[in-house]
Amino acid sequence: MSLVVGETSVARVDERWSATGYWLICIFIVGLLIGFDLSGERIHNADIDDSLRGLQIKAFLEDGGWLRPAIPRILMPEPYISPWSRIVDLPYMLIAFSLQSALGAEDALAVAFQVWPAVMAVFFTIGVVGVLSRIAPREGELSPGMLCAVLVLMAFAIWEFSPGRIDHHNLQMVLLLTLIYGVGRFDRMGGAVVAISATISLLVGLETLPVIALVLGALALAWAAGLDGTRTMLASTAITCLVAVPILTFLVIGPSGFWRVENDAFSAPFAFALLGFGAIATVTLWLVPEASSAAFKFGLLATAGSMLSAVLLFAYPQLLAGPYAAIDDLARIYWFDRIDQEKSALEFFRTGDYGSLALLGIFSCVLAVSLQRALNAPRTANPQFAIIYAVAAALLLTALVSNRYLRFSAAVVPLLLPAAASVTREDSQVAVRRLAAFGGMAVVMATSFYFVVPFERKTTDAFDHLLWNDCKGADFSLLATLPPGQVMTPPALGLEIARRSQDSLTVSSVPFHRAAPAIGRVLRAFMSSSNNERNALLAGFDYLAVCRAPLGLVGSEKMPLFDAIMTGSAGPGLHPVSSVKQSDLIVLRIEK
Repeated sequence: MSLVVGETSVARVDERWSATGYWLICIFIVGLLIGFDLSGERIHNADIDDSLRGLQIKAFLEDGGWLRPAIPRILMPEPYISPWSRIVDLPYMLIAFSLQSALGAEDALAVAFQVWPAVMAVFFTIGVVGVLSRIAPREGELSPGMLCAVLVLMAFAIWEFSPGRIDHHNLQMVLLLTLIYGVGRFDRMGGAVVAISATISLLVGLETLPVIALVLGALALAWAAGLDGTRTMLASTAITCLVAVPILTFLVIGPSGFWRVENDAFSAPFAFALLGFGAIATVTLWLVPEASSAAFKFGLLATAGSMLSAVLLFAYPQLLAGPYAAIDDLARIYWFDRIDQEKSALEFFRTGDYGSLALLGIFSCVLAVSLQRALNAPRTANPQFAIIYAVAAALLLTALVSNRYLRFSAAVVPLLLPAAASVTREDSQVAVRRLAAFGGMAVVMATSFYFVVPFERKTTDAFDHLLWNDCKGADFSLLATLPPGQVMTPPALGLEIARRSQDSLTVSSVPFHRAAPAIGRVLRAFMSSSNNERNALLAGFDYLAVCRAPLGLVGSEKMPLFDAIMTGSAGPGLHPVSSVKQSDLIVLRIEK
């Protein structure tokens, strides 16, 4: 059995390493890393996305609404419409549905949350082996020890596959490796793989949009430069986009989803961008002779691409507001701007996360040393490596800008380690000089940041207690005694109540950007000093819930209602529904 498909590599079949044997090593190392992750009190990459995804999957299992992405337990008071498609939900639902007659709905879903991430981990290892078979196909280029080093450097990405980690980033990583494998093939099948994996990845989430745009643009530029094999690759990618985009879009989000305009989810602008790429590339390949000059091809592609971008921005000007357009100033200041993963790598200096900084440093060194091979790739009839290198470099740059991309960088950059090692073997002096120059520059920059960016010990103020406290360890049994109604909640507590309670109660906000209007409403209600304004903000809700917090917190003077509730004097119109004064969960009935 061999996972190596196609003949784009110059390595003969008898020179290649055993794909099956190396895949078994991958399975073993990935299993060890996931086991290490599970041995702690909590898995490394666990976050609130898991809880909301769990709610969405549960709603899917209960009502079967493939094209109904509203999560029924969240009313802001408007319904919360999830930006996530059902692609990620489907495998969990199928596993749970097949087991629920034997285990019951709740237990079957719990098993699905444990099983499917592990299955995706297997797909991830296949992707790793497939990509490495293109980057380092010869047996001498990839030893078992080198493979182990690659996987250890991938630990932060591999932990996305730990059982219980049910967010969409793990599937995006599988699709990202599939896309890179398609680039590595650089043939007709490779082009189809690139187009299909790119479309599905965008339907899952827009995080990989920069990488996909880079790959498609690089394929077009490689053809314009007249590099070997690019015409077949570009034609296959373009034609597959024209076929796959409408089919997959209509199947996954439906006709109405195809025509909607959403900044933070796959919709009309992104579908037409892919279709526009397919149309421009197909027509250009059909009309432009292969013997045309590179300058003419570049100019034609640049003009057509610019026109497409201008048309899309003219038709959908709201795209300029970005994916977080719904976040108002109040929610941004007190909630969004405090989320660590939305900050740059400088946050690692502020928080003393030197492990992440070391990882970024190692990735930078791998890219620095393997740069020589990337520069030589077009001249050695290997443009696919240059594109893969560009993807890895782009992911590292995005990780420096936004922490959320560190996991994607960890899934791709270590794959270049064998290439870096081969450069070192072939010309150790050049590699050492480049590494020394880059390392010296990196040390200077890191030292500067260390002194310029002050270490900030994590502190919390009244706004953190209001927005991020989920009453961990509190007794939530009170919720079962409440008559049905709508609860105004801070985001973290809202997600916890939605996860625990039955459908008789709905919450107003959860810690996700689409709930930002409701988060802003909660903040305005707590910050208002006018009873009339506060009552207007509370109108339409039956209860107000908040977690108990210490008195005298920094910032509490900006929230009169917060201090009033903590002292037991919430004021007219708010009545405690529990007589237990020291309960961490405080619920008040809103007088109509």
